[in-house]
Amino acid sequence: MKLAPGSVTQFAYVTRDLQRSIQYWMKTMKAGPFFIMHTPLGLHMQYRGQQGADTITAGVAFCGMTNIEIVQPTNDAPSIFQEILQTKGEGFHHIQPRMGPLSPVEYQRMYDGYLSEGLELASYLDVPGTGRTAFFDDVKRNGNFIELIEFAGGTFDIIQRMYDAHLEWDGNTRARTYEELFI
Repeated sequence: MKLAPGSVTQFAYVTRDLQRSIQYWMKTMKAGPFFIMHTPLGLHMQYRGQQGADTITAGVAFCGMTNIEIVQPTNDAPSIFQEILQTKGEGFHHIQPRMGPLSPVEYQRMYDGYLSEGLELASYLDVPGTGRTAFFDDVKRNGNFIELIEFAGGTFDIIQRMYDAHLEWDGNTRARTYEELFI
């Protein structure tokens, strides 16, 4: 089944133990297969208006039509992930509603819209090949962050490949590499 842009929402969780969390989601929620990705080298990022230095490892999979991301910080640098771990512990971190590729104009309109709603930009990344990613602080109002990704250059196709892998998943495959999605 072809995913229509805007038809998928991602729910993301933060953990101190990625493998334990993946096992839970696979066994209990039937999510999978998980694709493992790491912070790309040379990534330009900001955290609360300053140069960011955090690194992560994340597992991303589908659970039905919902995209699940589980993030584990891999250093102690201040970050939006450390904020939640330190104040709430492991659990729900951010939502990315209605995922889909955005033109630069559409991305900027949504970015400005979040700011006009009074949300603060908490973190910003410029991911080579994917485009701009922003996290807006909605913790006081809704208990989480909101993620906005541009999905430039056809990179939304990665989400389709993850979904296709989920439909064919045997329920046992533990994890695959994120790079497999580009083959």
